[in-house]
Amino acid sequence: MKYLFILLALTACGSDIVYKPVPVDKPVAVTCHIPQVTAPSVKQMQISDSLFAKVQAMIENREAQLAYEAKLAAAEKACR
Repeated sequence: MKYLFILLALTACGSDIVYKPVPVDKPVAVTCHIPQVTAPSVKQMQISDSLFAKVQAMIENREAQLAYEAKLAAAEKACR
C-alpha cells in the first residue's frame, strides 16, 4: 500500500510537460505547397493554312507561353 501511494504521487508529478521552442542556427528545409501550373496547349498549324492563320497561331502560342511563364514565376516567388 505504501508503494502504491508513492507510485501515484510520482506519476502525478510527471504530467506537467512543457515544450519550449529551441532556436536553430542552421537553415532548415521547408517544403513548399503550391498549386500545379499546367502547361499551355499548343495550337497546331497545317502546311495548307494561309500565312495569316499561321502567324495568328504563332502569336496565340506565344501569348499562352508568356502567361505560363508568368504563372511559373509567381509560383516560384511564393516559395521564397
